[in-house]
Amino acid sequence: MSVEPHRDRAALEAADHHLIRYGGTFLPFVADRAEGSFVYDSGGRAILDFTSGQMSAILGHSHPEIVDVVTETIARLDHLFSGMLSRPVIELGEALGNLAPGLSKVLLLSTGAESNEAALRMARLVTGGWEVVGFSQSWHGMTGAAASATYSGMFQSSRQPQILWTKRPRMAAPWRVCVTSG
Repeated sequence: MSVEPHRDRAALEAADHHLIRYGGTFLPFVADRAEGSFVYDSGGRAILDFTSGQMSAILGHSHPEIVDVVTETIARLDHLFSGMLSRPVIELGEALGNLAPGLSKVLLLSTGAESNEAALRMARLVTGGWEVVGFSQSWHGMTGAAASATYSGMFQSSRQPQILWTKRPRMAAPWRVCVTSG
């Protein structure tokens, strides 16, 4: 495979012009595909991926069994509003709820930031407290409370609270679907 530096250079310039990176900078290559433990640029250069903790760290990119299951599932049911149930969601909740004694309920979320946000809010509900410990160089996500728990000069530039708790008037929600039985 031949390296296409012009193609990647143009894409990187477009990214620099149109995209914002929350903290740090983008890596200086454009990923074209991934397989196993490697990400490949458009020239076919393999880059060992130590970063994909969100989805691929355990099984690697493009694991054939995962690709098959995802393809089959997406062809049948690809997305639902979080208030709707499907059998796979119920079965996953049941399996996870049976793992730890005394913890029979689970909250399924998409990202670590959402999980940290939910954990912080639940802790606040249970304890009534506002303070948490944030380890040096920690990263907890981009949502409000999660970013507040992140220990970094970029996020903790002052001693002021990082979360704004605002009062919101009750609003009508005409877009909600009303489901009635009978």
